[in-house]
Amino acid sequence: MFANPEAKFAERFLACFAPTGLHVYGEPSDEVRGALESFGAVYLGTWGGFTR
Repeated sequence: MFANPEAKFAERFLACFAPTGLHVYGEPSDEVRGALESFGAVYLGTWGGFTR
């Protein structure tokens, strides 16, 4: 029933808005890069590290 609620949200979101750019910080996996390819993502490495 709730297998992938993000997919439904993404479909509704993209029906209302047209992304003009996307910046990704860090080192995403190949799977994530493939999913964001159609948005023209710009990948930026970390600067000075990141710690939680």
